[in-house]
Amino acid sequence: MTVPQVNASKGDGYSSIWIGIRGQIDKTLIQVVMEQDSSSDSGRYLAWCEMLPSNLITIDGLTISPGDTMVASLNLVYSDVNVWDIQN
Repeated sequence: MTVPQVNASKGDGYSSIWIGIRGQIDKTLIQVVMEQDSSSDSGRYLAWCEMLPSNLITIDGLTISPGDTMVASLNLVYSDVNVWDIQN
């Protein structure tokens, strides 16, 4: 994923790029998200992951800038207990 530049002068806007698995039929979703928002004349960039029905987890400690390349992967480790390996 390449982080796009947000244009905060155009007003509030919210967008994201993600990879995810499941969610449509069985109400589960595993995803890694790169979010880029514009609000109050500034851009905000963050990454987070989520495994429904749990809340999302922000991936702290990353300095994200427009043009950065982000790489993530999701791998099922144990299907019988729904354990996933999420790499970013």
